[in-house]
Amino acid sequence: MMINRGAVLVRYKEPFVKWINETGPEGDDELTSEELNTDRTIYLVDDTDLETIDQWLSLNFHNIFETELEDWSRDEGSWPVDRTLEMFNEWCVVECHGVIIDTVGSPIVVMDDFIEEDFKEN
Repeated sequence: MMINRGAVLVRYKEPFVKWINETGPEGDDELTSEELNTDRTIYLVDDTDLETIDQWLSLNFHNIFETELEDWSRDEGSWPVDRTLEMFNEWCVVECHGVIIDTVGSPIVVMDDFIEEDFKEN
């Protein structure tokens, strides 16, 4: 079943790849752009937002940028300080996909709620 969402996928450009390799633990093998961009996070957006993706990005890039940085380092002190839209565009390329088809048929579970419930039980 087709759903009323679009998908935004963020791929890393060389400045992001360089930052990941500089921030990683010493002794780790250097990661390539190809390796880092193989399995990326998908951000679901309202399907109408794809029509004005530049406007949507200007409102949401900060949260996306922080999410991507946090995937590699939880130490906010290691993050770039002035995270502007210009920097985001220098570090990332955004792909948009307008057709999302749910092939599973079961309800979608919001994982944040699911994880919180797991912790309450323990």
